[in-house]
Amino acid sequence: MLEQLRGMGGSRFFVSLNSEKIIINPIADSQLKSQVIETVGEVLSSALSEQQNLEIEFSAPDDLHVLKNDILLKDLPPSWGSYSLIIPTAKPPILVLQIEIAEHEWLYLATILPPPYLLSNNPIISGQQISTLTFTTLLLLLFIYLLFRWQTKPLQNLANAVSEMSIDLDQAPLKEKGALEIVARHPSL
Repeated sequence: MLEQLRGMGGSRFFVSLNSEKIIINPIADSQLKSQVIETVGEVLSSALSEQQNLEIEFSAPDDLHVLKNDILLKDLPPSWGSYSLIIPTAKPPILVLQIEIAEHEWLYLATILPPPYLLSNNPIISGQQISTLTFTTLLLLLFIYLLFRWQTKPLQNLANAVSEMSIDLDQAPLKEKGALEIVARHPSL
């Protein structure tokens, strides 16, 4: 069963043999949550006998009961396995499988299966982040435009002076301004 879960993306596991079925407080329902539970159920049911009871649910890591109904995963010492499922920065949902292997014997298996953002109804990028990115991009584009105009204005003035020189040779001298590369004079001049 662990190999099948690994093949489906599971990488961290908490396994125990319990004398009772652990009550799982599920995360909010969503279409994706239902699809994952259904797919995992289909894959694992093919490996189990029909008389074995299989329970599948997702739980939040802070509300995950293990070993007994009154013990939370976060209350266990790290050496007991809580480090394998609790990721302080992400809080991904935890898939819990419970299989009744005999009377008063339940195999309990918890794993982090999908990436945490998949089961969340929150958008990957919030509206505030989009507006901040848009404002920053527009500000940066304006700055680049002004910088480009400032750098190319002397070349445009030179091109205009050359065009006017073909009509009237008596032109006022051009003011030397702009970037150092444009203003630089040859030492022999």
